[in-house]
Amino acid sequence: MGETTHWTGRAMAKVTGVAISTVQKIWRPHGLAPHRLRTFKLSRDPQFAGKVRDVVGLYIDPPAHAVVLSVDEKSQIQVLDRTQPGLPMKKGRAGTMTHDYIRNGTTTPFAALNVLDGTVIGQCMQRHRHQEFQRFLNTIEPKVPAGKLVHVILDNYASHKHPKVRAWLARHPRWTFHFTPTSASRLDAVEGFFAKLTNRRLKRGMFHSLVDLQAAINRYLTEHNHNPKPFVWTADPDTIIAAARRGYQVLDSIHWRPIPPAPNVSRVRSDGASTKTIRDGSTRGGPSFRPIAAPASMCSIAQETGSASSIENGEWDAASEQGLRGSESYLSRGGIGGGKAERPG
Repeated sequence: MGETTHWTGRAMAKVTGVAISTVQKIWRPHGLAPHRLRTFKLSRDPQFAGKVRDVVGLYIDPPAHAVVLSVDEKSQIQVLDRTQPGLPMKKGRAGTMTHDYIRNGTTTPFAALNVLDGTVIGQCMQRHRHQEFQRFLNTIEPKVPAGKLVHVILDNYASHKHPKVRAWLARHPRWTFHFTPTSASRLDAVEGFFAKLTNRRLKRGMFHSLVDLQAAINRYLTEHNHNPKPFVWTADPDTIIAAARRGYQVLDSIHWRPIPPAPNVSRVRSDGASTKTIRDGSTRGGPSFRPIAAPASMCSIAQETGSASSIENGEWDAASEQGLRGSESYLSRGGIGGGKAERPG
């Protein structure tokens, strides 16, 4: 199979000497899909459970006489102008746009989503330092009715915790910051607004200047506030926490870190014909891996097809191990992701 990262149906069929349809029939009941890959990041925040319950509690049961705001920024949106006009969609053909573009600068929109009524306060700025964040807080302050407490949900970006921001917070006692767990920024409800802004207005847009992009963002913001919808949280925080705990167990059981090369490392060739000893203990493509036992699902495939091929005596090469490990983690992960896999609403 060579230096590849995962199995394909054709590659497995070639190695095992069976038809590709046979490989697919065997993969299907085992739930294997090596060609698929999902990204995730499991939060390692030691206060993960407490922060999840704190943030979700604000969504489900906000305090009386208070406003709950989800605040974040989408940094450095590029002002992209395509080199040629795109062709419109027609029967049998999707709309088109050129692969290359002209970059005319960047802008950073800040947004504060009011969880109770769904309205958004927004402002575009050139940079995303603590100065701009503090300026945005000053923009929000007069728009919140007097006498209301302000609970702000935000991620762990450095500008949100700058000493000058903390000093601003001390001067405004009605404000309280609630930080999401690290690597779990999707608990921040305003991320959903930014996703819609990107997919519905920016992704296919053509902007000739920075002013054009900022005007488009402001128009979308105005249209959104004409028909806002309250944010509704539906996921059980205990389910998120339990999924994260399962994720910790899975990661701890997988030896995913490269093993230091040994003086002599034997690897099984993909054609199964013979083994090759790398005397210097290294591989050209990167760090070495010790041979490991093949998972039961892969051994059953070899048994069902009547071929041991590259899986001999319970051992297989590093490329095979990496490929199936990805598919197994995709299937076994379930809903883990430190809160990020639980989609708000």
